[in-house]
Amino acid sequence: MLQKIIFSITGYLVIDLIILVHEAGHFLAARATGTDIDVISFGIGKAIYSRMSGNGMTEIRIGLLPLGGYCRISGERDLKKALKSNEWERINPGSIYHLKPISRILIYLSGSLLNLVFSFLLLLMFFMLPYLDNNQEAKIVQMNSANEASDTSFHTGDVILAINEQSVGNFFNAYEMLLENSADTSGIRAKISRGGRTIEKRITPTPNENGDMAYGITKYEDPIIGRVENFSVEYDAGLRKGDIILEANGKTISNSYDFLEAIEDLKEHDRLKLTIKRSDGAYLVEYAPRFENGKPILNFAFRNAMKTQNGMSLGNSITNAGRDAFGFVCATAQGIASVFSNIRNLKYTFSGPARASQAVGQIADVGFSVSFSSAIRAILYIASMISASLCFINLLPLPALDGGGIVVGFVEIAAGNRLLKPKTYKKINTTSQIFTILLLVIIWISDTVMTYNLKL
Repeated sequence: MLQKIIFSITGYLVIDLIILVHEAGHFLAARATGTDIDVISFGIGKAIYSRMSGNGMTEIRIGLLPLGGYCRISGERDLKKALKSNEWERINPGSIYHLKPISRILIYLSGSLLNLVFSFLLLLMFFMLPYLDNNQEAKIVQMNSANEASDTSFHTGDVILAINEQSVGNFFNAYEMLLENSADTSGIRAKISRGGRTIEKRITPTPNENGDMAYGITKYEDPIIGRVENFSVEYDAGLRKGDIILEANGKTISNSYDFLEAIEDLKEHDRLKLTIKRSDGAYLVEYAPRFENGKPILNFAFRNAMKTQNGMSLGNSITNAGRDAFGFVCATAQGIASVFSNIRNLKYTFSGPARASQAVGQIADVGFSVSFSSAIRAILYIASMISASLCFINLLPLPALDGGGIVVGFVEIAAGNRLLKPKTYKKINTTSQIFTILLLVIIWISDTVMTYNLKL
């Protein structure tokens, strides 16, 4: 419970900031067009603090629930007055209804535009900050035990130094090079460190369980714990960073792959018994792993060699930030479109603040377990994704969303820059309220389905 509370608080702070940025866009556009602001609220619900601005025109308040906020633009009184005769009479110069449709469209559009700019700026910082990169040597585990005796295969413990006379920097470089050459059945020329000797051999791929040609390797990691997620079952059981796993349910563990083999037959509610080594001796750690989709979930990671890399240059950061911000918008559009093709995609597409804040908090926690800079970069990235998604969603031409107001603005332009009838606006506002309730119900259903793993 404490874990979820901490994750939620972290996530809500990030989401609140993104919502406030959106509302700031509306505020700045309203001010730029000479429109009055009735209320600026930090948080929602009943005001626990309120005061008027220096000009006496705007109420600045703090809401009871710290969930985002809103900017209420002047115009409600003009609409109520006009409903009596269903005709627009003298409109307050500071009212949104006093503006031409194109200016109102700008106000509706501004929130999403600032979200997109904010997403870009977050990504710009993400790419420019230094980061930790994997520097694991290309030491491997041969997953196919039959290949251990073959003279044309890699063996467990081999360190790959070069492939086809090209030097290998780390395991992931080696893996990519092998993947590129896996279709060549004649194999590759490998320079290997094996048993203290450097040798050169021709290594050939073999069919895997899917019939594809592959080299059957994974990275060799010493069974040393690199991080343990806070508040996890492993943490509560006593597993800590730096622990060396010697045995898992009676099986001797020499590397991380041995550990994965030892737990692959575990069933839900089974106990996992680990013999671990610390500087002051050996200990027994026992717990029931958390399961998801029939598989045990590991809330810890083995230690990897890491090195600090400099961030990208300003020019490259701008290019990558623009690409990814636009990519997030496109991914959101594709996700929403997928709901119309398959209703089962609903639970993966719509996420309420509860589930979103949990995700943000968990990502931040994993980042902090690696380093402070990793946590900051993780928060920047996920926040930029949410901000870009909010940009697109609010532009959908639906009631209660900014896109609905934009559509109304274009209808009025087509009608000769004339306002719609007051009662038409009233119907739009009522529809917006109903749609908002419906949307909240859909989000609640989506969160419930994902939280309790229900089937649609």
